[in-house]
Amino acid sequence: MLAQIVYPTVLDQLENDDTAPNTNCDETLLWYALHHAPRHLMAVPRLSDAKVMLLNNNFVRARVHCMGYLRGTRQHCKDCNDFANCLSRSENNWKRKQLRVHAADTERE
Repeated sequence: MLAQIVYPTVLDQLENDDTAPNTNCDETLLWYALHHAPRHLMAVPRLSDAKVMLLNNNFVRARVHCMGYLRGTRQHCKDCNDFANCLSRSENNWKRKQLRVHAADTERE
């Protein structure tokens, strides 16, 4: 629930601020949000918000700036991979539900 409220606000803040985040990112709420936001949004699941965040240039720039090039890039790649896995699971669940509905309809006929 908190992810639904906090992370869209973080994204809005990044959208409206073209300047780099402060250099003290290590100890701030911003660092935590930049590190964990996509994962938390996928867990809710708010896949559309996670997608927007992962594709947002300002988010990626801020993340790399706060976390460092290597760690920020590594985390972003991991989150993109996790997002792809979430989509795959979501599609498979949808297909299973469709098969169940179709089987139930067939049994009634």
